[in-house]
Amino acid sequence: MSNERPDGVRGLLLGFLVVLVTALVVTSPVTAAVATPTTGASRVGTVDRSTPVLPATPNGETEARQATQEIDSCTVITEPGRYELTSDVRSEMTDACIHVRASDVVLDGNNHTIAGNRTNDSVGVLVYRGTPGSSVALNETLSSVTVRDLRVTDWGDGVAVGDIAGTDTEARLEDVVATNNTRAGVRLTEAERGSLLNVTATENRNGLTFWEVSDTTVRNVTASDNDQLGFGLYQNVEDNTFRNVTATGNGPAGYASAGIYLSTDVVDNRIVDAYVANNDGPGIRFSDSFRNVLRDVVVESNANRGLFGARASGESLQNVTVRDNGGPEVEIVGGGLNADGLRIGQVASLSFRDEAIVLEPFDTADLATTPPNSRPADSGVELSNVADEVTLTFEYEGEGAQARLWRQDGSDWEVVTDVSVDRSASTITGTVSGDGRVLVAQSTVNRSTENGTEDNPANSESEDNPANSGNEGSSANSGNEGSSANSGNEGSSANSDNEDSSADSGTGVSGTDATLVVRSLREDADFSYEFVVEGSAEPHATDDLSADSEDTVTENDDGTVTVTGSTGDAAGDAFLVSGEIVEFRLTGAGSGYELVFDGEDVTDTLTADGESGSDTVSQTGLLRSALLAGSDVVFGDVPAQVAGS
Repeated sequence: MSNERPDGVRGLLLGFLVVLVTALVVTSPVTAAVATPTTGASRVGTVDRSTPVLPATPNGETEARQATQEIDSCTVITEPGRYELTSDVRSEMTDACIHVRASDVVLDGNNHTIAGNRTNDSVGVLVYRGTPGSSVALNETLSSVTVRDLRVTDWGDGVAVGDIAGTDTEARLEDVVATNNTRAGVRLTEAERGSLLNVTATENRNGLTFWEVSDTTVRNVTASDNDQLGFGLYQNVEDNTFRNVTATGNGPAGYASAGIYLSTDVVDNRIVDAYVANNDGPGIRFSDSFRNVLRDVVVESNANRGLFGARASGESLQNVTVRDNGGPEVEIVGGGLNADGLRIGQVASLSFRDEAIVLEPFDTADLATTPPNSRPADSGVELSNVADEVTLTFEYEGEGAQARLWRQDGSDWEVVTDVSVDRSASTITGTVSGDGRVLVAQSTVNRSTENGTEDNPANSESEDNPANSGNEGSSANSGNEGSSANSGNEGSSANSDNEDSSADSGTGVSGTDATLVVRSLREDADFSYEFVVEGSAEPHATDDLSADSEDTVTENDDGTVTVTGSTGDAAGDAFLVSGEIVEFRLTGAGSGYELVFDGEDVTDTLTADGESGSDTVSQTGLLRSALLAGSDVVFGDVPAQVAGS
């Protein structure tokens, strides 16, 4: 018998094999497209097949993420996914009502309320991998947890993220309202990289508390009417941003009652666009904190101090306004505070570095004495514990040429000479060292009126006003024998009964509240000067120069003042003069100079030899003229030149 199959059977088998092979080829992957890793899950192409991939929805979420589990009672969430409340939940539980113990969870409250029975250790919503008080390995911490659109009330803590035994819990709280909780409305502990958005905490013991929290963003958050603190930033709160923050009506319970409290090792945080008001304690309190920044913040109407710090180091205030608070507006005890544009009410803006300072405004109406011949503004600033320098900027009313800063240390007032004036902004800025009261005032010396009455001698034409008297035989530069520069009485002298007084001749340079500028024209030398004014003179500041602390004004017994100073190196000094310059001396002026009085060049007048009003130009004047003309001049020793003698 032959072993060969009949042709018909053989053809049938061959056909079946062809179909089978074709099916295998079609359904099997191409061997060249498969990459099999040596370890880990197997992959096909670049797709990890160890985890099933679900089809994406139009908004980018998977079907697993869209599937929502409904909650209508307290529960423990142990799996990723979406969960939402379908009704309010009320519970007598003494621990956590809803406990999120899984990452990648969204808990949507649908604006429902989770209410408890005010047990201290209870929590409305707890986001933490373990049970309270139990530690969790770093690789098992929670991340990507969102709790939103929820109200929590009558718990120990309304919402708690993290635990003191854990680390690095990450969660996002959004549109959460926490009220009437016995510890904190919202508490973050050992949490990182999270965020709070549109969160409100009211009528709790503490509004929001942070303990060992970092890299977290807090935005649009309000803490109001809490018994103790609005915001409590406790130990190791680092590198967080708090933006658009409101803390109002908090306190008075607790030793650290405040709107915002920054405690031990709270460092490198930023509080921006904040409003802190009507708190029972200080508005903002620092304690062993450092390098935090407050920017664009208003602190007002708090019952205690506006800003209070104990051992605060390197805290920075930028465009912060402090006003109408019960204690000193700013009080720092130990450490140091930096300020740039710290505004004390409507009084002044201050800048300083590393100062443990006390700042308080005062009403000038309450002062025992005010600056002489001046009309002070309604308020000033009192500074205490100043270690170095403080720069103050005041707004002024009236003429900028008449505005000046005064400082009182004890009973005496002195003009602040290190000042600059911004006429376009109507501000005057000066720097002071040491404690004292500082204010801005307008000069009232020899201020004339429209009719030139006897109360205004500077420009009066009446018989009793000698400064510019128009009476026959008496003038500012009278050549009549025995006539005084400032008197129309025959034989009398404003400065002296002595016929040889230098004031008898004068210089003809006089005015009221007029600016005298003594300016150097070269950068390689300097000179000194001295002049006598029948009237008054004060250090002053223009837009580009001012008298300095080495330039002095001395009152004489005869109604004159003597001004002594020096300048050079293409710089200059300025003085505000009311009256007549009756004598002017220069020494070593070979460097080139100019003298400008009330906008007019009076160099030749004040440095001329001979009698007052003479056209003779002194040696110094000739040197200056040559310099201005561009001539080559060899400057040697230039003797002192005297005008007005």
